[in-house]
Amino acid sequence: MDESYPGIQTTTAPKAGDLLTLTFVEVPIVRNCPTKSDFRRWWARVAALLRPESASALPPRPVFVVVEGPRDIEFLRRISAILHRCDPTIPDLVSLEASGRVVFVPFGGDVRPWAFRLAGTGASELHIYDRETSPETEVRQQVARIVNLRPLCRAFVMRRHSLENYLDADAVFEACGVRITFADQDDVSKTLAQAMYTERHGDGSWDKLPARSRKRHRDKIKRMLNNAAVQRMTPQRLATSDPDHEIRRWLEAIGQLVDGSS
Repeated sequence: MDESYPGIQTTTAPKAGDLLTLTFVEVPIVRNCPTKSDFRRWWARVAALLRPESASALPPRPVFVVVEGPRDIEFLRRISAILHRCDPTIPDLVSLEASGRVVFVPFGGDVRPWAFRLAGTGASELHIYDRETSPETEVRQQVARIVNLRPLCRAFVMRRHSLENYLDADAVFEACGVRITFADQDDVSKTLAQAMYTERHGDGSWDKLPARSRKRHRDKIKRMLNNAAVQRMTPQRLATSDPDHEIRRWLEAIGQLVDGSS
């Protein structure tokens, strides 16, 4: 019970950030019933919280970063931290996520509902979609065009199959111990899983595995690529493996949206 206002239950020491917790007023029938003067003072207190200058003190809305899945989140966290250490203008997504300024949203499945799924929040959004085979790629490009028409929203379709295709081959070798070559549209996790399994068990062994076992091996390798291999990336290696600076542009766009939501 708030002793300053008998019979009225409020939060204690309210601040601008307490608006959501100031949700009800309880006026029980007691001997010390609040007077009109009490109510006037209390409503003045609420009005002060609702003034524009108080609202401006509320935490800014986060930027939603919409990606394919949790492995993409791991990749972007790590590569942003690596670049940020050498170039502070590149946002460190680890610290931004920890402070609530960035929220990752893994969508998976059909991308089309995500063109407007988060629109009701009023928050900024940045979408990064993998490049799939036709006609899925054209669907994703169309969704990206729709997202880019919305205020404070950006969307990109990768030029390559997935984020693993932006890794440097030397970083992959150092992390996994097997050297492979891969093109922009190759499934890197599948190529590496097959190479590692074949090295241990001989030619033709991969094709004899059940589909479920192959998928399990690919998932394990995918985790390794988005963790250990990314950790072995450097700004110089990324400049070689991503000469068009796609990843840097995505990160810069996230930083611009975060700054705009402040």
